[in-house]
Amino acid sequence: MDWILDFDPSPRFPVHTRGNVSEVFPDPITPLNATTGFLQNFEDGYRDAFVASKVWGPDIYDGEVRFALLGLLGGYVYINMSYLRVFAVRVPGYTPELLDLSYGVDSKAFPYVEEDWHVDPERTAEVQQWLDKEVLGDVGLGDLDADRQKVLETRAARPDLTALTDTELVDRIRSFNPELRHLFRQHALVTSKTGFTLGAVMALAAQAGHSDIAFEVVGGVGEVDSTGPTVALADVAAAVRRSPAVVAAFDEGLDGLHERLQQLGSEAAEVLAALDAVRADWGFRGQGEWELRCETWETDVRLPLALVDRLRRGAVQADARGRMAASGETRDAAASKVRDSLAEADVAGWDATVAAARTWVRGRERTRTTAAMLLHEQRMTARELGRRAHEAGHLEAPLQVFQLLESELDEFVADPSAWTSLIAQREKIYLSLYDYIPPFMVTGDVPDRETWQRVSDRAQVATRDDAVLRGAAGSPGVVRGRARIISSPTEVDELDAEDILVAATTDPAWTPLFLTSAGVVTEVGGIFSHGPIVCRELGTPCVVALEDATRKIPDGALIEVDGTAGTVTVLEG
Repeated sequence: MDWILDFDPSPRFPVHTRGNVSEVFPDPITPLNATTGFLQNFEDGYRDAFVASKVWGPDIYDGEVRFALLGLLGGYVYINMSYLRVFAVRVPGYTPELLDLSYGVDSKAFPYVEEDWHVDPERTAEVQQWLDKEVLGDVGLGDLDADRQKVLETRAARPDLTALTDTELVDRIRSFNPELRHLFRQHALVTSKTGFTLGAVMALAAQAGHSDIAFEVVGGVGEVDSTGPTVALADVAAAVRRSPAVVAAFDEGLDGLHERLQQLGSEAAEVLAALDAVRADWGFRGQGEWELRCETWETDVRLPLALVDRLRRGAVQADARGRMAASGETRDAAASKVRDSLAEADVAGWDATVAAARTWVRGRERTRTTAAMLLHEQRMTARELGRRAHEAGHLEAPLQVFQLLESELDEFVADPSAWTSLIAQREKIYLSLYDYIPPFMVTGDVPDRETWQRVSDRAQVATRDDAVLRGAAGSPGVVRGRARIISSPTEVDELDAEDILVAATTDPAWTPLFLTSAGVVTEVGGIFSHGPIVCRELGTPCVVALEDATRKIPDGALIEVDGTAGTVTVLEG
């Protein structure tokens, strides 16, 4: 089965992983998003970022492949670990093993292979200057705040898309690319800063004999963008609980809920106003929100309502502000404990590293969120083009517009009827990719897609009681509860305050569920992926990179999650 986005990886840089990127792209990427939007601009932004950090020059990139730092294999997005391991070698105090930990990669199963050219003392000296000035010396987010403000102004100035011509819509879709490239450059730089400083925190904590509390030091940092919509939705849930009439409307189920709330008039006014405010501020949120095709809180009101429904049932756990404050206290105590155990000569370095790590954790979520905001403007513009083509009978469904390549947009606008059959055929292949489970690691040639695991063939793995499953530490703490296997943040049958959320992956759309569960377990992710960052803010124990967790952990089993050790124990299946 050939797919329009199948590419061969670079023979010179052959190691790829789904670690971290699977959080933002759990599903196959669409052609339009690959050629305008995420992949096109992320690749170019990443290239710019690593050159800017002085770790290497533009000559390192393999000219034989379009996507070097981001692999596009079998329709799924991968991160190229071969490049990043060279980065880790050249950054003072960093190692490929620490980098692998950040991405949830097993260094023993996929060992780093050193080559002579990887070590470059001149580059390392330049990187040291970059670290001193821009990582440890400059701990402000002023430029990231400015980027966010610019995008907020772009969103506020969104024209009436229905009044634009088809050609104007296409021009608008393309107009975001230069800014997206810049935003992804920022994201790549801040991600590198985050990885380095978190690695340094872990190394210094281990040196002081307190490696077990290293994650506590970078939890509860406050002002993390991804917690914003969680707090806002928790406030909506609190408003729901204050009105018996609104509670009754929710109790009838999600189907038709928004319409029922509107019919309640003044009795639901507070809830609807709060919900509208959340959608105005956070309408770009959605599962897989960096994919242009995905539904978001703006495009489908049922998505935030489903989360509000879950939050209003979990009042005990929904005190987001209180939990973040408690995490802040734990953070300060852990930092002081490590500091007191360090040699006097290391204390100043510890203080600077901790301050920088906390800043860049916030910065990483800032850059990620800002990019999602602007991608949403591209999304909404393309959806309008798709809506028109569908209503005119040229597309079977509006979302088929995302099966176009950027280079095909002009021809599509000129004669949309000529594309009807081809687009339908592409969509059929694209949707079939959802049944394939991409390998977590790819080294060398991409395994034939027909050898991949299939979602439709996955069966539960028998797990004995007292079995200890090993993943990676994500957020510290130990908690016991019933495992709830969740496939979507908006399709949750059971998830009580004492339960453990177990999922293949999570992204910002899942964050509100972290309030209504005692712990989180995911199959993928590293120490600075989204899930652990938010769990650390909320004080929720979290284990990541637990392979096949949704198959090995029986739904409803009593389990113990140790977010410090990175283990899950099945106590009673």
